[in-house]
Amino acid sequence: MIVFSVILFRSCELGFPRLAYQNDTAQATTTTKAGTSKYMLCGITDGLKDVYDIHIPDIVFPINIGVTALDFSLKGIKIANLNVPNVVVDLNGHNDVAMSALNCSVLITFEWGFQQSSYPFIKDIGTGKVIVNNAIMTGLVGSDVNRDDCPGHFIVNFIKASIDYEYFKIQLDGGSSWIFQSFIDVVMGAIEDNISGLISDVIMKGVVALINNVFEDGRREKSYADYPNIIKDGRYTTGALVGVGFVTLQLTGYVYSKSNYSDEYMSANKLSKITYNKFNDDIQLAVHAECFNNAFYILNKYENVYSPPGYVVTVPPKIEFANVAAILSMQLLFNSSYIDIKLLAKPLHDDYRDNEVGIIYFKFSQYSIQSENPDLILDSIQSEIVEWMNNKSRSSSFQFSFTHMIDIRTLQLVVDAQEQVVRLVGTIPDGCTKI
Repeated sequence: MIVFSVILFRSCELGFPRLAYQNDTAQATTTTKAGTSKYMLCGITDGLKDVYDIHIPDIVFPINIGVTALDFSLKGIKIANLNVPNVVVDLNGHNDVAMSALNCSVLITFEWGFQQSSYPFIKDIGTGKVIVNNAIMTGLVGSDVNRDDCPGHFIVNFIKASIDYEYFKIQLDGGSSWIFQSFIDVVMGAIEDNISGLISDVIMKGVVALINNVFEDGRREKSYADYPNIIKDGRYTTGALVGVGFVTLQLTGYVYSKSNYSDEYMSANKLSKITYNKFNDDIQLAVHAECFNNAFYILNKYENVYSPPGYVVTVPPKIEFANVAAILSMQLLFNSSYIDIKLLAKPLHDDYRDNEVGIIYFKFSQYSIQSENPDLILDSIQSEIVEWMNNKSRSSSFQFSFTHMIDIRTLQLVVDAQEQVVRLVGTIPDGCTKI
């Protein structure tokens, strides 16, 4: 059994105030068995370009040809092509995801060379390739959170169970010496003996690199486009939760100001339990109401987003989900008078920044307004606040990283008032079409 442990995510320099644990989960992405298979295949397909940069160490070995011996080497070994056309997963409630990569093919290229170990020290060089077709690899994908080197980011373990292939061929080009020409069969046999284990490792490393792409962090922690000092936290709170027929990735969903990471609005005691597998759709993204309140708090305090000219927000916006929409409440100071206002908030979602980031934002409308100052024209004030909040809504929304292989706009937004959660649910398309 071979275990590959890969520490994912490189954005470890951020100054988060503490480690995040499972009870910090305020955001979660769940995929069903069918959705997980499609998502894994899409991520693997999209990550193929990165496989070709994998470093493969040189191989040096002796070949005994009777009266003399050769010091043989294979160098510059590269994956020239890797194809993983089909991925099947099994989600049975254990800690790991059982995965099978079917009908894999790989082309490996290398430069070969040898020097005779005794006089007259004949040398020869050439190139070669290994062709493997119809390989089947089965194994377990496990994960945990790295709390040492890069707190809150994944360690993925790939436990190799088996790898088999139907077709294996070595092809050598070049080679002009009489030794090479005379002992080609011996050389080929020795290469096969020494490279067969490498083939398994190369396919394994390639698939592990592709799995890395599935969990890649290029869009995990993102600053807000209009407010670069504000960052959405993308740390995982635990390893992947594997249920019966579904798998869930759990994240904090927190929002911070880079100028003061210690100012943490959210805490575990504000969060209620999220039901991860509430629907049978391929994918579900769940966001707790406190994620939005966290963003409101930070953006108000450090960027003064929600105060129109002449107003000062004294109690930052707070959202509460009802059966269909939501109610946003806040307090402002205007002309030395306090105004308590509530707005109807219809949650919407969209892609943002060329589908690099998904957003959930709100369209606001009038609901109620109160003030102890009878001289204020409350209807006019309410209209002004509604217009201001709608103008700021998209740029100060709750943002989340999302695969660019799914059009966020095709997902359906569902409000869960009981759990105080908004969910985006839908189907992962076949064919892994990039948007």
